[in-house]
Amino acid sequence: MGDEISREVVEFISRKRVIHAPLEDADLLAVGSVLSFTKGWETASRKSPYVVWGTGSLEADVLLNQEKYLLSALRGPLTYSLFSNYIYNPLSVPFGDPGILVSAMWEQTGRKDYSWGIIPHHSQLEQDWVKRIHENTRRSIIIDTTNPDVRSIVEQISRCEFIASSSLHGLVFADSYRIPSIWLWNGPLHGGDMWKFLDYFSGIGRKLSRNFLCEALDDLNMLDSDIFDVSHFGNMSLICNRLIRNFPF
Repeated sequence: MGDEISREVVEFISRKRVIHAPLEDADLLAVGSVLSFTKGWETASRKSPYVVWGTGSLEADVLLNQEKYLLSALRGPLTYSLFSNYIYNPLSVPFGDPGILVSAMWEQTGRKDYSWGIIPHHSQLEQDWVKRIHENTRRSIIIDTTNPDVRSIVEQISRCEFIASSSLHGLVFADSYRIPSIWLWNGPLHGGDMWKFLDYFSGIGRKLSRNFLCEALDDLNMLDSDIFDVSHFGNMSLICNRLIRNFPF
């Protein structure tokens, strides 16, 4: 879902038409864990550096040569730590996933039709826990991130009182609309384990609170209200403004 929203966000900020390009030809790396795929043989022949605006790495063992990148923004400090000898300046290289700009692109409907939006990672959509939690949670909706209409996904999220997501961008979009959310965990989605989640959380000042094991959940409406920490909502306007100011084109 992060890859799909990237074009929408960049077109919104730049007011220009954006064409998706293979990594060896790309002018800009934005939403998603794209940096992990930029050090292979496919990109070795590039003559110009990558321009990076808010993207991140998928895992910890990717060591990045800073001369290959022009950094306008990064998803979070874990990604930053992979750039050797790069002196971090929060004013010149802010942290944040550009997906948090969706609420500026598409206004909230104002309606709250659902108590909970359940957002499984696309690889988990058919797993038993998804159906079980949905059936046991009144006024809930399963939000399918394989839907190619990203605006429809975001609109469904905005109509929920709370979000439970094992997809990173389900949490990002919930933060954008200031919707309290919990992080669902059903084991690693890829080799990076929890890396991209912790990178994003630390980048926006979201407390590294516990994740919720999917197999242990049943009725989300029975969870205590104190599970939510929304103190990072106070940072969102500043983070969004810094991302917009640092857009490189």
